[in-house]
Formats: sequence, C-alpha cells, structure tokens
Amino acid sequence: MSRRSPFVAIDMPTAVAALLAAAIVAPVTVPAAEPPDSLAAGFENPPNAARPRVWWHWMNGNITQEGIAKDLDWMKSVGIGGLQNFDANLATPQVVKD
Repeated sequence: MSRRSPFVAIDMPTAVAALLAAAIVAPVTVPAAEPPDSLAAGFENPPNAARPRVWWHWMNGNITQEGIAKDLDWMKSVGIGGLQNFDANLATPQVVKD
C-alpha cells in the first residue's frame, strides 16, 4: 500500500506568484480602535457616588466663612464626594468670634 504525500512539489517562481496573488486578493482588515477602558476611566474620574465621604467636625462653632470655603475647595480638589457635618461642643471653648 503506497501513500501519497500531502505536499506537492512546486518551483519557487510558482510559489512566489501564488503568495502574491493571495496577498492581493485577500481583503485588508484594519483592527478597530479599542474602546476606552471604562474601568480605568472610572478610577481616573469616578462618579460622585463612588467618591469617599468624610466627617467634618466643627468644635463649638470655631469656624469662619473663609475657613469653610477653603475647606470645601480643598475637599473638592482632592476628590472627596461629600461630607457629614456637625458642630460638637464637648466643653470646647469658643475662640472664633461671631
């Protein structure tokens, strides 16, 4: 029983011509641009609901409007998404005048 070889002997010019023909006929596909990574984007700019919250204690009203504005601006600049505020007395002397 003799087996035939699956390989066919062809000369080099025929092989080159076949490869060139296949390259010319084959459609050129350009990979689509990858969509932005939504997970990475979410970490770079998280929605407000995912940002950390802080407790902001005012001790016996020792605050000023200027101080409040600066604190809020700073909290926003570092990515804090919200706060829980309360004024705690706890025998803290009043040092900021009304």
